[in-house]
Amino acid sequence: MHDYDNYRYYANGKIYKLTETENELLYLFIKNKNHIVTRDMICQRLYLENFKEYQNASIWRNVNKLKKKYGLHIVTMRGRGYILREEKIWTLVKIIDTPNIFAINVEM
Repeated sequence: MHDYDNYRYYANGKIYKLTETENELLYLFIKNKNHIVTRDMICQRLYLENFKEYQNASIWRNVNKLKKKYGLHIVTMRGRGYILREEKIWTLVKIIDTPNIFAINVEM
């Protein structure tokens, strides 16, 4: 759960205090869950006037920090942006009586 006004994020039984950048990025991803968030959208949300100068590496670092620090399932869509996905449970299921053939089962 995200508390935008108080810069807090609740996950895995913990309360995290967010920086201003983390708070804005998390809001943007939650608002656009399962939809692409582009570099331009991130720059506009962070109120960067000269967002052309804002490096892709800086965006990547901030997004990566959200992924690692808070365990969010944010997927990079190469050349397009990022997507916050619902957490998925992946299981590998062996097909009965068929050696070395497996199926992947995805549960939401």
